[in-house]
Amino acid sequence: MTIKVGDELAFQCGYGSGYWRIHKVEKITPTGLIKCGGYTLDHDLRVRGQGRYSGPYRGKLVTQEIRDAVKRQHYFQKVSLIRPENLTTSQLERIAAIIAEEA
Repeated sequence: MTIKVGDELAFQCGYGSGYWRIHKVEKITPTGLIKCGGYTLDHDLRVRGQGRYSGPYRGKLVTQEIRDAVKRQHYFQKVSLIRPENLTTSQLERIAAIIAEEA
């Protein structure tokens, strides 16, 4: 696997949460260390300096599945911030119709 500056790597953050963050590779040192998203990685994408219970532990090449998960995370976060009492009756009605499709 050859990583270049500008490539995107994904990091799974948060204990058991599956929360993904995507960062571009900023620099590759002459010794082969990869600088990306505030992390330093070995050539095998293992994150250096992470403690036993902290993370992320490894970067991954970005796949469409990871991109889809990030998109889902984004929308889930937006929906979780909605205060229903601030929505109009029409908006609530449309949301209820979407939920009814799922049932």
